Amino acid sequence: MTTVNKKKTDNNSNSILSLVMFRYMPYWPLFLILLILSGAGAVIYLKLFATPLYQSSASILVKDEKKGVEESKTIESLNSVETKTIVENELKVLNSRTLVDQVVRNLSLYAPILEEGRFRTSSAYVTSPIVIQAQDPDNLVPQKKVYFTMDKQARQVVIGQNRFPLDSFVKTPFGTLKFIENPRQEADAKGPLYFMLADPRTVTDGLIASLRVTAPDKVSSIINLELNTDVPRKGKDILQELIKAYNAAAVKDKDKLAASTVAFLDNRIAIVGRELDSIEKKVQSYKSSRGIVNLSQQGSQYLQSVGDNDKKLTDINTQLTVLDEVEKQISNGGSMASIVPSSLGINDQILSSQLEKLYTAEIQYEKLKQTTGENSPILTSVTSEIERMRPDIMTRIQSQRRSLEAQKNNLASTNSTYTSMLQTIPEQEKELVEISRQQSIKNEVYQFLLQKREETALARASTISESRVLDPAETSPDPVSPKKMFIYLIAVILAMGIGIGYVSMREFMTNKIMFRSDIEELTTVPVVGEITAISKGNIFVKNSKKIARTALVEQFRQLRMGLGLYSKQTQKRKILVTSSIGGEGKSFVSGNLAKSLASSGKKVVLIDFDMRNPKTTGLFKLENKFGIKEYLEESREPEEIIHATDTDHLFVIPAGEIAVNPTELLLGARLGELFEYLENNFDYIIADTAPVQPVTDAYIISEYIDATIFVVRHRYTPKVMVQMLDDNNKIKALNNLNIVFNGVKSRGFFGSTGFGYGYGYGYEYGYGERKYMGHAGKQS
Repeated sequence: MTTVNKKKTDNNSNSILSLVMFRYMPYWPLFLILLILSGAGAVIYLKLFATPLYQSSASILVKDEKKGVEESKTIESLNSVETKTIVENELKVLNSRTLVDQVVRNLSLYAPILEEGRFRTSSAYVTSPIVIQAQDPDNLVPQKKVYFTMDKQARQVVIGQNRFPLDSFVKTPFGTLKFIENPRQEADAKGPLYFMLADPRTVTDGLIASLRVTAPDKVSSIINLELNTDVPRKGKDILQELIKAYNAAAVKDKDKLAASTVAFLDNRIAIVGRELDSIEKKVQSYKSSRGIVNLSQQGSQYLQSVGDNDKKLTDINTQLTVLDEVEKQISNGGSMASIVPSSLGINDQILSSQLEKLYTAEIQYEKLKQTTGENSPILTSVTSEIERMRPDIMTRIQSQRRSLEAQKNNLASTNSTYTSMLQTIPEQEKELVEISRQQSIKNEVYQFLLQKREETALARASTISESRVLDPAETSPDPVSPKKMFIYLIAVILAMGIGIGYVSMREFMTNKIMFRSDIEELTTVPVVGEITAISKGNIFVKNSKKIARTALVEQFRQLRMGLGLYSKQTQKRKILVTSSIGGEGKSFVSGNLAKSLASSGKKVVLIDFDMRNPKTTGLFKLENKFGIKEYLEESREPEEIIHATDTDHLFVIPAGEIAVNPTELLLGARLGELFEYLENNFDYIIADTAPVQPVTDAYIISEYIDATIFVVRHRYTPKVMVQMLDDNNKIKALNNLNIVFNGVKSRGFFGSTGFGYGYGYGYEYGYGERKYMGHAGKQS
């Protein structure tokens, strides 16, 4: 089964290939010319008109701890203001309007300078002597073309009649601009230079559309940046500036967080410092006024015992203060993004974890707010998550406060015991111990705040970017667009399409009969022969040996075979030749069929019944001879109208004088008598009649006929005429109707000019193939 299916597939492929070859191979010169022209057009387009684009690329590594990229332990220990980075968010940040707009402004991309060439305009990014900066880019008036020149000696830019100095903002008709020497100039411009001014927002939109920021896969923390530009250096500079702006923005965010935390701690340190200073002054004043130098041993014991208890109270009070600050911040709708949770000193791990999550979510919200719209689904999702976490945190704060208050009460109870110890201490020492205790508490708080502030200050000093450059920006040495092979492929497809379209319009989209298959699709009448077109001139070749050497003779022999005229017992002795309209070659077919039959030794008579347009009569030069008209008018007998020809056994009855009413003459009784006479004296009778469409002569003569040849001419006969053979009852009444496909020309350019075997419109695959060297020309 597999072998059979394979053979069927191969046969189908061969059939399709053969069909394509047959249809279009004759027109190979056309396709060759079109391919040459389209190829030349592609080369001209690539060389002169197409703007080559180069691909610039870079990659960075984002420190995403979820994907296995973390900072070193040393840096992590210092980084109390660490922000959490997520690769998916960083993709949005890198392609955000804020960063791209900053690149546009830093590189002055809103004021591009172009070099005008003979065929195309190209960027003068590395050939312009100047770079243009605007004092207020947002209020620029867009300009399409402002031509300028550079006076290097005077260090001036010349625009029309105006001259402007370099390196300072000057008022121009286009706004306040600064002209700076181009640090990227690599060569001098060859053509005129002009600059354009555009809205930075428009330029930003275009750059965002062309910038590709992607991650290789979901588990990777690498981000790839790609950009296609018309100047290699330009793409490289844009990517480098984008990475620089991205890292600067990340460092700025971390520094802002650290500054907020330091400010918070400084405020607390100032308050506690003032309280501690007040207590120290109070101790000093008390000792001076009372003349106390040392506490008694009992007081020292009390202070030592109460020290540990006071440390615990200090820690609890600090945590309560922090809880109050956090609760105030959350209840007022404030952001935790300004206070780093790791610097708060909260001992509750659950609450610390909740605050860390809230902190991370608000940092993410701040970043997304810069890159997405307010109605963005991602931003809405983060906002909902933040609002969902706040009640849980408030509940946990209240729970933690109750726990701390309980601990504080326990410590207060313990302090009552210590207070009873003071009863044994003299009054002065008792008061001093109490003041010293307050001093110790404030001192602990002050040291704690100083420690946290120092940690935050160190973290701020060690602030680095959350990413590092993996591959610096580089540009491909060769253009990535336009792709030469693709352009050439388009040229080939275009050439083939035009060629196929031309051939299809010429041969398949016409109302004329072009192929034998057209005939077979339109009618059930059999096609018994095909006659190829011959050159201009006399359609009869007088030299019989020359006729024998032509393929035309063989074709009429095949026509005789198709009509069954080769048998000695054939009953088809009277043959009518007609067509649908004039000019289809019925006289050509009837004359050559008569000559072919006569050349076989049969006695043949050819009658020209077309008394309106006697073409056959003219071909045999019998215009002035008596003919069928005179016979039907009873002025001549059969012997007087039958004329011999140069061909042996071939006789012709001409039409005679032009008849006014030939149809009426044919309806007379003498027509039947004529056929009876001819049948007794000739082997074959060939009747050449007028076309069936305008007149009815053929239908009248058909009564005496054994077979009818209906001539259809290639690229001449309308399809509707062939379709009428089945639809028209009159035509169907013609006896033993057969079709001859006449005037079949070779297809293509060289097939009919003697350069070899061309392809015709006849048999094979429903179309056919010529087997001889044909001749171009018209047929009658």
